[in-house]
Amino acid sequence: MGQETVQKKKSFVAFVQESLGELTTLPPFEQAPDKYIDWGTQEYFKVKTAKGECAA
Repeated sequence: MGQETVQKKKSFVAFVQESLGELTTLPPFEQAPDKYIDWGTQEYFKVKTAKGECAA
């Protein structure tokens, strides 16, 4: 793979990461409580992580 192709791929990846950044991060509840409500409900949710089936 040529150097130019590698650079184009890196640029594309950076563009996608930047474009999706606001969709992949969640601000603290105190700053944006409306982001913690499931669509179609009035209930707040909590962000939790746990060990999944694939996470060994």
